Amino acid sequence: ASDPDPRLKLNLHQLGGVFNACVYDKSLEYEWAVRKLWDPLYLAELGVHFIPDPMDLRTVAKKLIDGLYLAVKDFLRDMRRVFNNARKYTLKASPLHQAADTLLSIFEKEALLAAPQRPPPPACGGG
Repeated sequence: ASDPDPRLKLNLHQLGGVFNACVYDKSLEYEWAVRKLWDPLYLAELGVHFIPDPMDLRTVAKKLIDGLYLAVKDFLRDMRRVFNNARKYTLKASPLHQAADTLLSIFEKEALLAAPQRPPPPACGGG
């Protein structure tokens, strides 16, 4: 599937900046949640023992460092999966669910901010 927002035209060199902005720079209030989402076993600690498509921030960071993301969409998918799994497998009223909502929102905003701005196409018109 393609990215839901066509403005997300990042290049591979921008991914680390988006990751850092989301995980480190903007998340002081949610540092505890970032630590949880960093751990591949965090949901198991909450009693969730089977996740069909697991992902955690440590794995995303390792893939970034090792240069394993060959397409921006793969990075975007993995980051969204981290936050969406936390949302899906915790109660909506739980602090982790609420933090994942906020961190996902921060991530989406940072991805948009990092994307180069393209001028709008010229207007078509019949003079």
